[in-house]
Amino acid sequence: MESWEELYDLPAKSSLKSISFGRSIRINERSIPSRLTSTAWKYPNVTAIEHLDSEIKYCDLELQATLLASLLHQLGVKSGDRVCLLVHRSLSFFVAIFAILKLAASYIPLDGGIVTDQTLCSVIKNSQSLLILCSSRYFHRGMILEVHALDLDKELAELLHNGSPPTLLPDPLTFGEAYVIYTSGTTGKPKGVSISHKNILNLVTVAPGNLGITPATTRVAQLMNVAFDMCAWETFASLLNGGTLILRPSGIFSHWEPILKSVQVIVVTPSILARFDPAQFPGIVTVATAGERCSQELADSWAKDRRFLNCCGPTEVTIINQVHEHIPGLPISIGFPTPNNSLYILGDDMKPVAQGFSGTLWAGGDGISEGYINLPSLTQQQFQKDPFTGTSSIMYNTGDIAKQMANGSFQYLGRRDDQVKIKGFRVELDGIAAAMETCPGVSSAVALYIENVLWGFYLHAKSQPVDSLSVQCAVQHIQPYYAVPTSYLALDSFPLTK
Repeated sequence: MESWEELYDLPAKSSLKSISFGRSIRINERSIPSRLTSTAWKYPNVTAIEHLDSEIKYCDLELQATLLASLLHQLGVKSGDRVCLLVHRSLSFFVAIFAILKLAASYIPLDGGIVTDQTLCSVIKNSQSLLILCSSRYFHRGMILEVHALDLDKELAELLHNGSPPTLLPDPLTFGEAYVIYTSGTTGKPKGVSISHKNILNLVTVAPGNLGITPATTRVAQLMNVAFDMCAWETFASLLNGGTLILRPSGIFSHWEPILKSVQVIVVTPSILARFDPAQFPGIVTVATAGERCSQELADSWAKDRRFLNCCGPTEVTIINQVHEHIPGLPISIGFPTPNNSLYILGDDMKPVAQGFSGTLWAGGDGISEGYINLPSLTQQQFQKDPFTGTSSIMYNTGDIAKQMANGSFQYLGRRDDQVKIKGFRVELDGIAAAMETCPGVSSAVALYIENVLWGFYLHAKSQPVDSLSVQCAVQHIQPYYAVPTSYLALDSFPLTK
């Protein structure tokens, strides 16, 4: 059988072409809950999570997750099922995650303070979830859905009050999907990305994705939105490695400062990090940025006295699959593939381009998702068999334009589509335009992200003018707050370039 070098007319040394493989490391863990159980046995009295004036030790996290899993099992939740979580940041949210995973079911995190009713219904339908666990403050929203809704806080409190021992849980033969993250879609409807136990364990159990956490010692900030995949990185990197996860309070950024002064590790978007002065937080020893492009100035300022990891990767590659440990004064890059992952820069002919030339960035390896939930055509379009491994593995088209530098690292150059990052969330501008066009009287719309401002441009008939407030309300009904334009302009026609 021909090697991929022969098939693609490449020299034996792939470094001459834009192909890079991360270190090959064997991951022995079977599942996320088995790793948590092992951690709880080793460090039972170590604080697993702190939130405001409350905390939960590893032994109690394991017990509460098992109790809740027993209840869910009695309600019919089984291996392969999906359970929605309509929640806010709380101890019960994290207990629910591990309870669901113990049954080899998967969870779908949704921020009850952000997700619209239309998106919520769309997610329930697309994921075929039969159960939704709600924080008490959002239980009224869950009750009106065509699924079984439980008040998570109330049920967990009753389980702890009753003091009944947990029942014996089934031992699943396999652990497949762990969670589903819904991202913006071009039609205005979100699409669900399926992430497996294997995917997440590959990231968080080895360096650099384990963030250098020392068991029973390292305190990790939990800053990201509960529906954001970076929240999963914070959660599993800390709790599967014996760290203590410190949940930030709600409210303005100044309220976060006491938390940031009490931790050693943070995972954060560059736009949030830019709000803080690195000199005020000498205790932070590791910063990992992702979700947005990081500026040279920001990286230099934070990397002076600590380890600074500039990371990159879409949801489909399990949060991040590229890491660059930045040194102040040196050019910032998106670095190298993480262990058991690979990167390829391909031309339109799907062959690797020469080093130093730009092309489309494709990603392969153990971090690659199996695709989109119940969207086979889109999955087939974006995920293809990886011809560079000689196995049945798949690779994903990130849509990024990049090039490989002389030192082997990768540099991000832009996008091939109209996808943008706003507040760290991935947003499809076509999806926003589609939402604007649901407003009566709007015949066509375009959304643009210009100098950090999200604009909505729309056409309407002169005989039927449409005010911008009506358009904004239409978008708010469909899109979350971060994907709602803040500025609007009505036009008679769209200007066209020659």
